[in-house]
Amino acid sequence: MTRILCVTSWYPPHHFGGYELSCHDVMVRLAERGHHVEVLTSDHRHPGSDAPDTPGVPVHRTLRLYFRDGDLWSPGPLGRLAVERHNQRALRDALARARPDVVAVWHVGALSLGLLSTLIAERHPIVYAVSDDWPAYVRQLDPWVRMWRRAPQPAARAFERVTGIPATVPDLDPSGRFCFISEVTRERCRRSSPWSFPASTVVYSGFDGRLFAGGRKRPPVPEGDEVRLLYVGRIDERKGIR
Repeated sequence: MTRILCVTSWYPPHHFGGYELSCHDVMVRLAERGHHVEVLTSDHRHPGSDAPDTPGVPVHRTLRLYFRDGDLWSPGPLGRLAVERHNQRALRDALARARPDVVAVWHVGALSLGLLSTLIAERHPIVYAVSDDWPAYVRQLDPWVRMWRRAPQPAARAFERVTGIPATVPDLDPSGRFCFISEVTRERCRRSSPWSFPASTVVYSGFDGRLFAGGRKRPPVPEGDEVRLLYVGRIDERKGIR
């Protein structure tokens, strides 16, 4: 049995898309296989989404996002410091409770990058499941990191030593293993982020074949014939529809 702590911005039923659903699916299946799984996610709530969490996977909805009322949120310096202190306490509580052998990092959008800094500094084994381009844009979504990027690095390091609150962006390349949803996503992240992800691979999203077991069998399409494809999802260039 492996003890796993999953860290992610959103988690069903309070979620926005397939990234979070995929995370939920993987965590539930890991728990079904006998692993101890706990989830640390944000306190975001969708009005009317009162479905209970899946039994067997404790979900701790204690993190605060830089996201409010359906949009990004950028409080003042003291407000940002309060968010960072709160999230560091929530992470340490989760680590003490779950005692993980590995931390599974999923969506990081609008989440404190300082959480990754702490995990890396304390040498927790990390596996990243990257299903969108968050390595390319996540630094712009964290107002705490943005604030300290304008300050001299020695000042940021001194603040970290005195307060224990991370103020600099961690180096992700040596921090763990990266599982990208596609080669396109990996290449976009390499082009648009400071990292090259040397320890990475492509792991496509799976599906439960039992859901389609009763479907009508079709013969293979002859080479050169037109193929008709149904795409289900958001119309977004990043989805790779073209």
